[in-house]
Amino acid sequence: MRYRYTLGAALLFVALLVWVLARERGRAPQEGELFKLDVKQVTRLEVTPQGGEPMALEKRGDQWWIASPFEGWADKDEAERVARTLCELKPDKRPDEDPTRAQYGLDKPVLTARLWYDGNKKVEIALGAETPVGSQLFARIEGRKGLFLVSSVVKTDLSKKPEDLRDKKLAHYEKDDVEAVVLQNARGTFEVKSRLVDGKKEWDLVQPVQTKADRWSVDTLVNRPGEIEVKGFEKKPDKLAQFGLDKPSAKLTLHLASAKTVTILLGAKAKKTVKQQYGEGAEEQDIVYAMTEGRPELLMVEASLADDLDKDLMALRDKRILAVDREKIRGLRVQRKKGLDFYVAKRAGEWFVDLPRPGKAKQTKVDDLLWNLEDLQTSEFIEKPEGIKQYGLAVPQVVVTIETTDAGTTKVLFGDRTEDSRFYCKVEDRDTVYVVSDLFVTSLPEKAEDIEAGQE
Repeated sequence: MRYRYTLGAALLFVALLVWVLARERGRAPQEGELFKLDVKQVTRLEVTPQGGEPMALEKRGDQWWIASPFEGWADKDEAERVARTLCELKPDKRPDEDPTRAQYGLDKPVLTARLWYDGNKKVEIALGAETPVGSQLFARIEGRKGLFLVSSVVKTDLSKKPEDLRDKKLAHYEKDDVEAVVLQNARGTFEVKSRLVDGKKEWDLVQPVQTKADRWSVDTLVNRPGEIEVKGFEKKPDKLAQFGLDKPSAKLTLHLASAKTVTILLGAKAKKTVKQQYGEGAEEQDIVYAMTEGRPELLMVEASLADDLDKDLMALRDKRILAVDREKIRGLRVQRKKGLDFYVAKRAGEWFVDLPRPGKAKQTKVDDLLWNLEDLQTSEFIEKPEGIKQYGLAVPQVVVTIETTDAGTTKVLFGDRTEDSRFYCKVEDRDTVYVVSDLFVTSLPEKAEDIEAGQE
């Protein structure tokens, strides 16, 4: 039995070693490939059609660029797909044929492609006339003797228009790598940083105030730029004022774990004829002009991105009153100026009433109260008020004491009603006064029978 385990472990080790070596050395060329190149080796590709404008793709760092006939980011997958056409080329060979014969059309190639790899190494191919059957083209390869025949697909792939190779993503990053966010707009400058809590990422506002951040609002800032597709492109202008980018309406900077940053600028909104949101063709849409730092293009993206970045402090800060895990709550005491006082406790997974009289509690009623507590959110922050008496919190209408399994205790005070029938609210150990809906207070039981199990 030990022999079997040892053999299995050895085979697994060999398989992992082969996988690691394959990753280090790149892909294994297939039989029949002429150049046997990995696309990772490629640094530049030039394609010159007969009588047309040359097109050049270039790898600069991690980013593919369209270097000619204009400068702009290229879609990585599309650029590498074109480059693989030559890297993995499998032509048919006729070593004794003379490629200069007129019938092959190579004296005036329909297309010439040059590919650079590993620095200054280069391969070059010229495509001529179609073969009589039409599924292949005659080809000449620099430095190789004889005539070659390649699939007509090679010509199709190498004839991609530069506009079709553009990178249509506004920005590239992994959202899980974002560690901090800085947003600047007409409403101010806001900075948010992440921290890990029990293995989960939480967000804190650090500017202009230090407090918890609203997770959904921050997620929008983190996720949206990576999801947005560019609707249209223009050359980066010398003067940005006409596009509202001299004084951007919003500037968003994402700080990544790699110490890199992604910066997006938004300018003016406009109506432009751009690609349809669904299907082919074009239509007039509301767009906003945008620029990505390091990218030499003026971009047009859907105007909703401007709305997503038009956030103020209220939108970005956490509006929850409590951050207590309801599964950890073991006791709930409610004391009221007018109305029923009661205390419920959790024992062996069930809720029991201890006050005003002992007995089993109505489980659904307690659950509803806990949900209403957990959902308690403010619609207004009153920071460090001059006294709490004016809000009815010196002698509260309701005091709720929450006891948790980690021996923690939290007291929540409900004071006077506001003019629109909401309540002033305060957590005992905080300076801030909140304005909350009346949902929790109005859902409190009015008599003992309302929370006792006999009424279920």
